[in-house]
Amino acid sequence: RGARRASPKRARAGRRGSRPRQRSRRAPSSSGSEEEEEEQKEEREQEEEVDLEAAHALVAERFAAACALDRKWLLRASHRPGVYVPQEGDRVVYLREGHELQVVHAGARAVGAAGGQAPPPPFRTYPAMPLATPCVVSHVRCAAADAGVEEAGDGADGAARRTVCVCHVELRVDAAEADGDCEGIRLPQAQALLSGARALHGHRFSVTLTRSDMPDFLVLQDAFARSLVHAARAADALAAGEPPLRVRACYTSADGQSDEWFEGVTRAVRPGVSAWEGVHVGWIDQVVRVSVPVDSGDTGVGVDGDGADGDDGGVAPLGPWDGEGEAPSEEEVEGAMAEGASNAWLSPWELAFAPDVRAAVAADASSLLAPLCAHAEAEADTEAAEQQLAAVRVGGALRLRALAPLASTPNAAQDERWWRAVAVPLDLRLLQQRLARGYYRRMGAALADVEVLVRNAQLLQAYEVDGDALHSLLSAAVRGRDPNGRPWAELESALRVAEG
Repeated sequence: RGARRASPKRARAGRRGSRPRQRSRRAPSSSGSEEEEEEQKEEREQEEEVDLEAAHALVAERFAAACALDRKWLLRASHRPGVYVPQEGDRVVYLREGHELQVVHAGARAVGAAGGQAPPPPFRTYPAMPLATPCVVSHVRCAAADAGVEEAGDGADGAARRTVCVCHVELRVDAAEADGDCEGIRLPQAQALLSGARALHGHRFSVTLTRSDMPDFLVLQDAFARSLVHAARAADALAAGEPPLRVRACYTSADGQSDEWFEGVTRAVRPGVSAWEGVHVGWIDQVVRVSVPVDSGDTGVGVDGDGADGDDGGVAPLGPWDGEGEAPSEEEVEGAMAEGASNAWLSPWELAFAPDVRAAVAADASSLLAPLCAHAEAEADTEAAEQQLAAVRVGGALRLRALAPLASTPNAAQDERWWRAVAVPLDLRLLQQRLARGYYRRMGAALADVEVLVRNAQLLQAYEVDGDALHSLLSAAVRGRDPNGRPWAELESALRVAEG
């Protein structure tokens, strides 16, 4: 349990890639002459040098690729199941077991990413911490990390080093109504997972997130609630001899440029309290759905200037059941359930269950785990409407010449210093794209991105900017008014007149 992830396709194909060639063993010289022995010794030393160079080159190549992937998870314009990107105000569940496993697997890299003065992980500070603790994200800070540089050797490229980003997330425990013994928590497994959480209510702690092939240990509360209900339904179906539930899981492709959806069925659900990697999935062969390229801020994928609908040239992220197609045949299901079929143990929140059970699961989660679902339901509609209006305003900002340098990230060759200095290379187009797609769970998270944009703008070469004035302008584009109450339309009109 807790092994690093490989997609079903790559797991079936086996590990690929070159590796240092093996040296052939030589028989000892029959003549026993010192000259022949010296020649053989020199040959072995040369072979060892070649092998060492090949090993360093391979490690450096893999490390550079990992650094590139690490940046992308923070620069998406849409969400992907199994990859949590924190936003201030999020209501999440902190999963102790997952954090413990991730710290073990990350090893020295996690320590380096967190910094030498990083506090100990919460499961060491609070030994009696339950397996699941409801929290609120109070602050998110992204920073460049030095972790992992040693893996690439002394010749590691600085460009690879600067792309390693981590998120420092401050959490406040909010378990007054979400302890295992609370009246609103009526699912037995959730009662056991959350038992004792109230004792930590109000406490604060910090965790560090990095890109990882392991499941998230921070999960949105409403998604966590639905996933537990899904898992319970899957277990009930198997116990009753009914057909297994269809599921899909998403993996990022090997090059980090696309998302791949794999379809499977639930073979088993692990009994006991822990839900971590508790669902056994049998994969259905040859069922792979590939999404559009990952929409990160440094890929060149942008949006139209009007920003009215967030259109980006007809490209849209592929959901787990978009273009669903035909259901798998009985033979395919039987093959996925057979012993020896390709399979994996996954955590319930990594899975997308079929649309035919989605509505019923959401209703059951609201009934059985109300404290974990109430806030998301109350805020969703309002936030979505506000984001669409903000997307239109930011689209107008993209047409202003004064903000043109912020529309996209600078060329790395022309402004290398900028790329070394910034932790998250966010641009104005990505902000508009996120608003148009409803990426932000609260408008406060969009304003936090505005602060990142302003800090990045102040580091641009040949771009003189008043940080306070820029922050006021971009905040008005997102909120509709600046801090002094002036509406965005008035500010935009004044700037257009000034630009002639």
